[in-house]
Amino acid sequence: GGDIAASADLLVVQPPGTKPGDPPAAQHYDVQPSTCCYVSNVCVATSARRRGIGRKLMALALQRAAALRADQLVLHVEKDNVAAGQLYASMGFEPELLHPTMREVFTAPPFVDPAAPEQWLLSMHVTTNAGAGDLNSQQARNAPS
Repeated sequence: GGDIAASADLLVVQPPGTKPGDPPAAQHYDVQPSTCCYVSNVCVATSARRRGIGRKLMALALQRAAALRADQLVLHVEKDNVAAGQLYASMGFEPELLHPTMREVFTAPPFVDPAAPEQWLLSMHVTTNAGAGDLNSQQARNAPS
């Protein structure tokens, strides 16, 4: 086999008080908490960087989040990781998109380690037709108007 070039974990996070299988709470994440997919441990090997692998990995996470009927894709990025921050911003991730209830979930353990470097909490809206081949139109839907 070959070396692993990149990896990430994707977790489904239900709003407090709900359980897996409950129907989606709302399609308007600013009005009512809704199901999110959280991307963690995104890593691209140094030798594989600047080849679009990180973007493809995130496009796959977006596609999977849509298949899981999540309303938002959420992640943390260290504030000093400029390259990753630029990648996420170019894909449509923004701060402060989450409903306050879900923001509270993602700013506490286990999602935040108090000993870790300072981080940004970013998210983007997921649509049911999002996919790896649909990234450009997903970015257009997330672009500020």
